[in-house]
Amino acid sequence: MKTNSRSNGRGQDWRKGQLKYTREELETRVKQYFDYCDENGRKYTKPGLILYLDISEDTFDNWLNNDGGKYTELFGVLKRAMVRMRDDLEQRGDTMSLFRLKQACYGGYSDRPTEDSGQGIKVAVSFGAGDGKVAIEYGK
Repeated sequence: MKTNSRSNGRGQDWRKGQLKYTREELETRVKQYFDYCDENGRKYTKPGLILYLDISEDTFDNWLNNDGGKYTELFGVLKRAMVRMRDDLEQRGDTMSLFRLKQACYGGYSDRPTEDSGQGIKVAVSFGAGDGKVAIEYGK
């Protein structure tokens, strides 16, 4: 694993001002992580990828959120990795995968309907015009 003991917590070498990985290096490391998991019967996880990349969770989140637009090259690589993890979870049917899909980083799915915003639906129907007008209203 590639290490960098001079990291500033954002995945940059504070002496050189350079990121720990180039886009190509990160793509390679992410592919190696997925291959490692496949070969060793391990599940794909965000913490597992973070450990494999030897970076902090804050660094990963900064890259994934493209903090300040500074990590555009790395953002796409990690976004695809997270989508691949979510796809893997969606393909499985075990309880743990359902639990993980409810976590924000894996999609934030919910098995409960969202609450009504309170606005409801109002339908007004009118027949005719003038004195013979009939109106029906339904809803809030």
